[in-house]
Amino acid sequence: MSKVGVGLDIGSSGVRLAAIRRSRRGPVLVAYGHAALRPEENPLEYVDPDALTESVKRLLKQESVPQGSVCIGLSDQRIVARQVEIPWIPADEFATALPLLTTDLMPMPVEDSVLDFLPSEEFVDDKGGRNLRGLLVAANASFVESIVEAVEAGGLRVDRVDFGPLGALRAACDPAPATVEAVLDLGHSGTSLVVHEGSRPTFVRVMSQGGQAVTEGLAKELGMTSEQAEAWKLAVGRLWGRMSAADQQRTHRALDASVLPLIDEIRSSLTFQRTNTGIRVSKILLTGGGAAQFGLDFQLRQTLQVEVERATPVQRLAAVSIKNYPEGMAGSETETASAIGLALAVAA
Repeated sequence: MSKVGVGLDIGSSGVRLAAIRRSRRGPVLVAYGHAALRPEENPLEYVDPDALTESVKRLLKQESVPQGSVCIGLSDQRIVARQVEIPWIPADEFATALPLLTTDLMPMPVEDSVLDFLPSEEFVDDKGGRNLRGLLVAANASFVESIVEAVEAGGLRVDRVDFGPLGALRAACDPAPATVEAVLDLGHSGTSLVVHEGSRPTFVRVMSQGGQAVTEGLAKELGMTSEQAEAWKLAVGRLWGRMSAADQQRTHRALDASVLPLIDEIRSSLTFQRTNTGIRVSKILLTGGGAAQFGLDFQLRQTLQVEVERATPVQRLAAVSIKNYPEGMAGSETETASAIGLALAVAA
């Protein structure tokens, strides 16, 4: 029997769980659920372990989650990911040598960190030395341990910890794209940008602006409370067709102004990426809860002058075997990408 993979995407405001079973036709989504970590009117910057434990318990109680290997995904300001070049290391020496080779490459002590390296290519330098180029990910060890303990206290045994944005990449992208693509994952309190070539990440940037910042911008522009602005942001797509021309114009101005700081940060990241690699991103796939914001794809397309699409990770699966699908996931498919990708990493 095929092994089930369970992906747990842990964000600042909620947890999403997906379970994938491999079949002869390909991967099948057999469970999916979402649980809030805390009331949205009182968001915190970082994940609270006690709230995370309770969220995992609620998910396991609400959803029919089969037993399987569990991969959790983290995306947090205390996790650093950057492209680096290191000397080639034999596989049996890699784990021991990696901390020694990366001491000066990360803004945190390696002895207090959990490290991972995803090689993208091997090359020979001008002195004939054999080297590796790839993505180095570092996270505070105590932070990772606290998250793993919180998840396991909720009832899941963690087999693997991954960098959350790579889950979205795994679920949303064509493994052999004709052009260089980027996945833009918009969360509640942060946004991640992953540029890839053939599913190999070549550039990663985690930004502090997220959906909550856009909501705060809307509240300021429209003279609303944050709660009212969030409700309005979620409803504007349904109301657009019934608005007067004047209201549409006012709405358009408010949306543009509120999302401008985030778009500026994305543009700056892409400019940095292009300057350092000489390669231009020609397509952006939107994932995460913030990706569904009305007009965001158009705003990004107009500002960045690249093709922009909302990701459809479920369409990349062979089947979906969930009783309440599509009703239970309608309008929220972009949110599923990271959890599905994490589950795919451990399904076999």
